[in-house]
Amino acid sequence: MKYLAKNDHLLNLNKKADKETFLLVFTGPQDTLSSSKGKVRPLRIDKIYLFNEKELCDLLGDKVKVGIATSVKSEYWNGKEIYPENQWNIDLKLNIKELEHLIEKINN
Repeated sequence: MKYLAKNDHLLNLNKKADKETFLLVFTGPQDTLSSSKGKVRPLRIDKIYLFNEKELCDLLGDKVKVGIATSVKSEYWNGKEIYPENQWNIDLKLNIKELEHLIEKINN
């Protein structure tokens, strides 16, 4: 599980992850190009994503350096969103009650 105060499309990935390793990623607001120096980032969850880490590493292949602060294209993020939209993630399909239950469990 990872929490990112802003969504700047960067993830820490492990090339050696097995196919059973999933990343549940909670993000704050979309990053803007302005500097964050001196700004406060409140704890806020705007979106939740579920990635299969091995699948993502294989998909990225040699296109980017996989490891700390790996840049992941927004199209990959969009395909793995489970909250508030859940129409594109084929790894996990939840209805609104299941999503609310998941968020409640995480918050407690």
